[in-house]
Amino acid sequence: MRPCAFTGHPLGEHLRETAALAQCLVRGGYALTVVRRLRSLGLGAEPEQVVELAVLASIFHDTGKAAEHYQRQFEGDCTCAQGRDPSFKYHELISAVHLRRYFDLTRAYDDGLALLAEMAVLNHMHALRDYSAFKEVLDPQRWLPYDLRSILEGSSVREEDVEALVSEVRGFDALDVEAFRRALPEKVRLNEEVRPLLNRISEAESRRPFTKLYVALLLPVVVGDNLDARKKRRDDSDHKGRKLFAEELERLLEVTC
Repeated sequence: MRPCAFTGHPLGEHLRETAALAQCLVRGGYALTVVRRLRSLGLGAEPEQVVELAVLASIFHDTGKAAEHYQRQFEGDCTCAQGRDPSFKYHELISAVHLRRYFDLTRAYDDGLALLAEMAVLNHMHALRDYSAFKEVLDPQRWLPYDLRSILEGSSVREEDVEALVSEVRGFDALDVEAFRRALPEKVRLNEEVRPLLNRISEAESRRPFTKLYVALLLPVVVGDNLDARKKRRDDSDHKGRKLFAEELERLLEVTC
């Protein structure tokens, strides 16, 4: 079952299901609306590109969880060795770097469109932390927190875990499988990859108005992520607000898909 997205939940399966739900949501009118908004803010795009980028953001949103630092928490059957819920703090930072590497390899999209997908991945945990929090943590004038230093040190992904993910997500036409394979294994580097990514986003936000539309790619990621997680990790003790939120998302997909 490794790599694992959570206790009892294989990561490859989660990425596949999240991407399938996101793809269903953005096809048709959603993609057309996003294209019109992007063009009004000076960024050219086609509907099929919006669909592809939503799929890619969904596939990559949790690839950071495959890092050895996190997978050490699990036994082979995705039971948590410590007997408690696993922690994936900062995984979205690694995921965003994986996606940046992928775009560098494929060169298939305008840099502005690629940036929107990277922002969606980086911010998909926005209820807990967003990239502005990362900027503060990664300020060169501050000591790097020990936990983040340890996470980056253990951010490489085993070859067999990469292949396990490939076997689940290779069916999406939007995905260049070989580029995906090459984007994940190497350890994420702080000064060469993490800080440049955050600086690039910060600069774009101040100069390029279309960046605020990253939420158009974030929405399908959040919908797919939450619905698949709820399906696999549903618990009668779910917080009432979380349960209502998930049920509302389910109704949205019933109407759309």
